[in-house]
Amino acid sequence: MEDSSKRNCTLTALVSNPMAVHLLPPLHAVCHDHGTILPTEILEIIFEQVIGSHTLTYSRAIIPVLKVEADTIRGASQVCRLWRAITLEHQIIWGTILNVDFNSIPWIEELIRRSGSKPLLIQSLPTVDNNGVKTRDFSSDKWALVLGQTHRFWKLDITFQLEEVSDLHSVWERPAPLLEYLALRLETHEHLRDRRRQGAVAKDGLFSGVTPKMKHLILDGIIFTWRPADNPSLNNIVRLDLTLVEMFLCFRVYSPLPESESLDPGTLAIDHKMHFHNLQELAVTGSEWVMEALSLVVIPSTCMVSLSFTDPDCYFPIKELSSWLEVYFLGWRSQSPVYSWSLFTSPLGDFAFHAGTKQDPPNRPQFVLEYNTETSTSLPLCLFLSFLRRGGILEQSTAVTLDLRAVEETDGIAGALRTLLYSCSNVSELRLLNRSLGNIVLPMFLEDPDIACLRKLVIDGPNPKYREELIYALSLILEYLGRRLENGGERLSELTFFIDKSAWREDSVVWDLLTRCESGIYCTNKLEYRTFKRAVIERGELPVQNSWSLQLGKGHAW
Repeated sequence: MEDSSKRNCTLTALVSNPMAVHLLPPLHAVCHDHGTILPTEILEIIFEQVIGSHTLTYSRAIIPVLKVEADTIRGASQVCRLWRAITLEHQIIWGTILNVDFNSIPWIEELIRRSGSKPLLIQSLPTVDNNGVKTRDFSSDKWALVLGQTHRFWKLDITFQLEEVSDLHSVWERPAPLLEYLALRLETHEHLRDRRRQGAVAKDGLFSGVTPKMKHLILDGIIFTWRPADNPSLNNIVRLDLTLVEMFLCFRVYSPLPESESLDPGTLAIDHKMHFHNLQELAVTGSEWVMEALSLVVIPSTCMVSLSFTDPDCYFPIKELSSWLEVYFLGWRSQSPVYSWSLFTSPLGDFAFHAGTKQDPPNRPQFVLEYNTETSTSLPLCLFLSFLRRGGILEQSTAVTLDLRAVEETDGIAGALRTLLYSCSNVSELRLLNRSLGNIVLPMFLEDPDIACLRKLVIDGPNPKYREELIYALSLILEYLGRRLENGGERLSELTFFIDKSAWREDSVVWDLLTRCESGIYCTNKLEYRTFKRAVIERGELPVQNSWSLQLGKGHAW
């Protein structure tokens, strides 16, 4: 029983942490002591789970992880005949550790042989020697060996330098019928600040237009022609990421190109728009010229969208954006209207707007717009709020979250927000992050305490750092609630504070304010206190850029 118990513990540990395979008993113990032989089914699960890095974004930071995975599988295949037979039988494993950057030609040949006809995972980063000289060569024998298997590519993720552009055509010139994931990234975008210079140009399209299984496309600083008539695979793409930085022309659909070495936006005409009929997620990041690309993309209204503008010149493309969003939100009204929305601002004039349907979880809103500027102005936000009101996009919404930190021209924002909230006659739940209480929100409500049909008010966010802040916030809330009743409004059905009430028991002023809030005069139910837990607004797999917004990195909310 003791041996059986130990064996069960070992199996559990291995399944939960496959990388611990190297801690197994030595070869003779596994092969000759039948009491410690692992069942074939368990071994198969372990070997498959060892390779998990293919789900991560390929970068230099995960190269050590890739090497450990490859060494683990290679070592496991040499433990005994049983293990070797199992690993060799699972050919797909070998196709996922075929790394061109740090594997030798003989070992790549062996991996291609061991992977049989299974799909291949190809990832590569720019490489240099100790003297800073580029060592990656797409015309080398190693790459010729890999590119000869283009028809087996399943996932291709390549980051390259501008100097390598002339060599890249060999990477995407052949058909890739099994390709599901394609990521092409420029390592730096500095060259794109000069709009006369070009990024990577694929004049004949990618993979001769033969990518029938492609579902996930990431383009970072890429220029190429894409003629829809030659690319029916557009209908298969379910996720599209575009990163367009400081470019007037980055991703467009053209008529056949003349025989020239560069793309001139002044001489080429748009051929067709790109219709992504089955797209589920769209992420577009870049400068104000993002609209040049976005205006050519047609997506279903059920698609999750994340737009991030970086605008150094304060040119907010409200006209172009409005036209695109009106079409996008049109489907929401008839199918699943906006149920909740959030607005966040920074002192510099940046803002973020999130909108979700009733079915969307709070941390995965269907639509996200982030606007980042290098000038302190509220004009872009005022224009966007006016668009939301005119379009009637939020008329049926019932839940609103506001985090409005002080910005210049506060009066303009307050007026635009007041008008917008008046048009949202169904709003019954308002969540305020307490750092915005004294900036815009409550001062505005003091003028119009019946601005919405509020039944639930939540004061969210971290506790005020200073006693004065808490006193000021509580005083504003009490004044708002009092004026609400004076104007004939109803008591709230729920009032929630995210503060630790017990911490203020010895402070008579704060305690008196809290007691007045929970007296029952302003709320039908007893005021509720909750311990603040930092909420993280996530976008699933959609990238959130390094902006002021709620999430700068996974697990960090602001």
